[in-house]
Amino acid sequence: MASVKIFRVAQFKITISNEVVSACQNSLLAWIVVKIVQSLTGLAVGPESILVRTQYSFYYHGLFPLTAGWQGILFGIWQRWDGIYYQIIAEKAYSADYLSVFFPLYPLLGRWISALTGLSALVALLLVSNLMFIGLLVLLNLLANDLLGKEVGRRTVFGAVVFPTAFFFSAAYPQSLALFLILLSYYSFRKKHWAVSAFAAFLAGLTHSTVFPLALLLAVEVFQVFRHYNKFQRVTLGFIPFLPLLGTALFMTWRIRYGYPNYQQLEMSGWGVGFMTPWKFVDSLVTYTTAYGNNLIYWISIAMFILACIVTVWSFRKLPLSVSVFQLSTLIFITLTGILTKPLSSISRFVLIMFPIFFFIGFQMQKKLIRLVVIEFCVILQILLTIFFFQWGFVG
Repeated sequence: MASVKIFRVAQFKITISNEVVSACQNSLLAWIVVKIVQSLTGLAVGPESILVRTQYSFYYHGLFPLTAGWQGILFGIWQRWDGIYYQIIAEKAYSADYLSVFFPLYPLLGRWISALTGLSALVALLLVSNLMFIGLLVLLNLLANDLLGKEVGRRTVFGAVVFPTAFFFSAAYPQSLALFLILLSYYSFRKKHWAVSAFAAFLAGLTHSTVFPLALLLAVEVFQVFRHYNKFQRVTLGFIPFLPLLGTALFMTWRIRYGYPNYQQLEMSGWGVGFMTPWKFVDSLVTYTTAYGNNLIYWISIAMFILACIVTVWSFRKLPLSVSVFQLSTLIFITLTGILTKPLSSISRFVLIMFPIFFFIGFQMQKKLIRLVVIEFCVILQILLTIFFFQWGFVG
């Protein structure tokens, strides 16, 4: 029987297992270390030297660049790329057509927190990202404990925080929220908390397009337990896999209702983003490699793609079928969608949704030599990519 800790709040008694307490402690400690390193990195680079593009106001789309003093070091360094668009939505809602390609939950949470607390929209968005970062680390730990053992669970947390592009979990981007909701839905389903799983799945559908594979994960889970429940319970469970799609459909319906342009046409005209056939992907990859083969970030993206492929094969050997299907479908989805002339250009960020990668790293880190290599290589690469991002370099 698992040991527990009991907390009394007013008239309520809350029982929390030691496993959950340990996961929270591991995750919080890992997050604190990450924030110290990120803050020192921002301080070492310096806001004045990194904000070289402030003279070009179109990069900020009318936002005030936060560059001065400690606020510039702690917060202004995160005003980058898509984070600018999310900040605009948090401050001004969907005030322009091009903003309507960004899913609503993340910026709206920032907007509501800003209104309730008086914090700036940027700080509110960063608060959401970092709280969700801690939450997803806890869930990664608990899931890895269940699937691969407690030692792997602890190392999975470490693998997640040292992953080369994990700084996006701290940025004004929705990746931490999206992954938190995916993990919460899956973990809750495993623990038979159907309502929590359903609600998290629905919210995930309002967060980012890369959560679509969650529907397949939940569908496999439902199929595997279907026969153990009565007719009414089957109908209820059968509805859960559709909830991520329902969340997205609700957002798309809202866009149509308020007269925003066609979503795919807007993505294509603004960012050159669309769907590719496998042969179109290969053709674009060869063409882009020939033209930009000397670009280090491109080769990091290729390495991420290869890692994702390796983890997909490993998943079918070591993880439940539902997780393996999720990994495979996510790989296919992010490979065949993106900037048509620059395949894999955002995979370094989107790969963070593939949570089996963190299980894989935690599993491999059981070997001392691999652990040392991962620590040294990943930490150094993450710091370099973080600096590049702070300097307005496009990482993903």
